[in-house]
Amino acid sequence: MSDSGQGEDRSPRQRGYRRRGEGARRRCLCLRLSENEHEAIKAAAERNGMTRTFFAAEAVLLAAREEMPLARSADRALLREVMESNRQVRRVGSNLNQITMRFHTSGECPPELGRCLERVAAGLVQLEALAVRLDEVIDHR
Repeated sequence: MSDSGQGEDRSPRQRGYRRRGEGARRRCLCLRLSENEHEAIKAAAERNGMTRTFFAAEAVLLAAREEMPLARSADRALLREVMESNRQVRRVGSNLNQITMRFHTSGECPPELGRCLERVAAGLVQLEALAVRLDEVIDHR
């Protein structure tokens, strides 16, 4: 994979390069790309602080080894949803603990219990939907 081009600017910042690992790499793979494909690879490499050849080699090797590829923006959005759901479940758990303490102190069921249990049920439905979506993402890799 050649990283040469005409009129390209080299970034002064440190770039990600592949380590030797198994010794010298003597095999070469030449890719022909459209301008749009080349720009997409260039942008992705820059976002990840890598050279284009390093990025392309890593992507090809990850695919060849059937390992987890770099997270796509859709994957990151799904992860943010999971993290937000987790935060909400923790908050509801805290509320349930407080309600339980009040129940044990007073012996009466606090009126907030119904709302809290509704939130628990809604959170479980949301987590189930996220689990299904994650399963679909993993199956399509």
